[in-house]
Amino acid sequence: MEQVAQAGEWSMFRHDATHSGVADEVVEPPLELLWKYKIGLGTDASPAVSGGVVYVGSWGHVYALDAVTGTLKWKYKIGTFIGASPIVSDGVVYVGSDDDTVYALDAVTGNPKWKYTTGSPIESTPAVSGGVVYVVLSDGNVYALDAATGTIKWRYKIESNIMLSSPAVSGGVVYVGSYYGDLYALDAATGNLKWEYNSEGYIESSPAVSGGVVYIGFTRGDDGVHALDATTGALKWIYTIKDGVTSSPAISNGVVYVGAMDHNFYALDAVKGTFKWKYLAGGYIESSPAVSGGIVYVGSKDHNLYAFDAATGDLKWKYTTEDSIKSSPAVSGGAVYVGSEDGYVYSFAPPKPNPTSTSTLTPAPKESVTPTFTPTLEPTFTSTPILTLTHTPIPIHNGSDGRSLVIIGILSLLSVTIIGILKFLFGSGILREKLKTKKSKVEKRKREEQEARQEEAGLKREKEEQERLRGEEEEKKI
Repeated sequence: MEQVAQAGEWSMFRHDATHSGVADEVVEPPLELLWKYKIGLGTDASPAVSGGVVYVGSWGHVYALDAVTGTLKWKYKIGTFIGASPIVSDGVVYVGSDDDTVYALDAVTGNPKWKYTTGSPIESTPAVSGGVVYVVLSDGNVYALDAATGTIKWRYKIESNIMLSSPAVSGGVVYVGSYYGDLYALDAATGNLKWEYNSEGYIESSPAVSGGVVYIGFTRGDDGVHALDATTGALKWIYTIKDGVTSSPAISNGVVYVGAMDHNFYALDAVKGTFKWKYLAGGYIESSPAVSGGIVYVGSKDHNLYAFDAATGDLKWKYTTEDSIKSSPAVSGGAVYVGSEDGYVYSFAPPKPNPTSTSTLTPAPKESVTPTFTPTLEPTFTSTPILTLTHTPIPIHNGSDGRSLVIIGILSLLSVTIIGILKFLFGSGILREKLKTKKSKVEKRKREEQEARQEEAGLKREKEEQERLRGEEEEKKI
C-alpha cells in the first residue's frame, strides 16, 4: 500500500511517496509573509507539514514549529548536519542524518521512539510507504526498515559511494537513482532488482512517478530530463537541457515541471517530452517545484521564491530572501513554506480580506461654519506641482463696529497678498526647480544604489561559477 499524504498535508519530501510534487489544495498569489523562524546557519532540507505543525531539519537539530504562528513547539538535538528532509507518518517523524543514524521521533513531543545506526551518512530523504521506511545511504546501501520498530526488513547494495537522490515508491516498487547515473527499480517487499537503467550522466535529482512513467533529471553527461516506463525501465523520451538537472520534477495535468542548472525553469509535455515554456531566473534552480492549482512554486540560487502560472509560465509573484533557496516549497493549510540558506524557515499566505462593516452610520447634525481661506499644496516629484488655491471672501456682518471692518479689510488684504506670492513663485519656477532638483538627486542616488547591487550580484555570480568549475575539475580528478 502506497503512503499518501492526508488531505491538506505535505507530510513528506515532494508531498507523497510517488514524489508527485502536487498539493491537495489551491494557494494562489499574491502572498504575504506570515512569519519566519531562525533555525541556524541555513537549510537545504525541505519542510514537511502535518497536523498543523511544520517539521524541518538544520545544523544539529530537528525543529517542530506551529504552522500558524511559527512558534517553536519542540526541537530535538542530533548534533550534526541534517541534509535530509523529515517525513511524517502515523504520528512519527522520521529523519536521516550525517551521524549514520535514522531517527523516529514522536511528532507531538519530539521524544525518540527508536533509532537505527546504519554505518554510513544519510544525505537523501527517506520515504515511507505501507508501514516501511526506505532509506538510501551514502555508501550505496538501500535499507527497508519497519516503521513501527526500526528493525531491518531487507537491504540492497548499489555500486555507488555517493547517493543524493531520494527514493520514490509506487505500485509496490522502490525507484532509486545512484550518483553515477543508474536508476534502479527494486521490489518494495523483498528488495529484489526488477530492472536497471544506465546512462552517461550523474543523478542528484529524485525520481517522480506518474501515469506509469518515471521522470528523473540527469547532469554532467546525458543532461536533461529522462522519462522511463515504470514497469520495464524502457526509455520513452529525453529532453536535453544544457548543464543538466538536479531539481526533482513535479507532474500535474500532463505537464512536467523542473528547474535546471542553466538558470531556467521548464514546463514539458509529460507524454511527448516536448517544450511548452521556460522562465529564466537569476541563478541555478536546484529547488524542486510544488504545484498548487494553477500555480507552480520553486526556489532559486538567486534568493527568490517564485510563483509561475502553470499554463503560461508568466511570473505571478516572487519573494526575495537573504540567500539561496535550495529547499523545496511545501503547500499546506492555506500557506506556502520554504527554507533558505539565510537560516530562516518562511511561511507565506494570501492576505486576509478586510472585514466588511455592517454598522449603520448616522450623519452628524449640520453646523453653521464660517467659510475660511484654505490653500492646499501637494508637491510631487513631477515637472508640474499640483497647486489648489481656494479663496472664499469673508462675509461682512451688519453692525456699526468700525474695528471689525478694519480687521476684515486687513485679512482680505493678507489673503490676496499670499495668493500673489504663491502665483509669483510658481510662475517664476522657483518651487518647480527645487522639486525637480530634489527629484534628480533621488533618482541619481537610486541609480548609484542599483549599479552597486548589480555589480555585487555580478561578482557573486562569477564567484559561484568559479566554485562550480573547480568542483567539476575535482570530480574529474576523482
